[in-house]
Amino acid sequence: MLGFRDFEIHGFTKSQSVILGLLLRKQTVTKEMLHDALYGDRAEWDVPDPKTIDVLVCHLRRALKPHGIQFKTWYGIGYYMDEANKAKLRAFAQEQRVVTA
Repeated sequence: MLGFRDFEIHGFTKSQSVILGLLLRKQTVTKEMLHDALYGDRAEWDVPDPKTIDVLVCHLRRALKPHGIQFKTWYGIGYYMDEANKAKLRAFAQEQRVVTA
């Protein structure tokens, strides 16, 4: 199985691909999980503000909208993608020829 860092869709940024990979593999993804996955390997002084996640999520939702794919916010918990949208995302990724590292 691919790790969430190996998931990549043509036309999406690496950060967006990491978020999508986590949403596909987990039932619920917290902001902390996303922040750690994206920036956990950086030095403490080089880690962006946690609000960066909000901006990435907003841009990702905008990029997914034309493809009819969405994920929801579970307020106070994090984000989740239902099985129907996961299936759409997998099909879209296949169409775009998913690239792995």
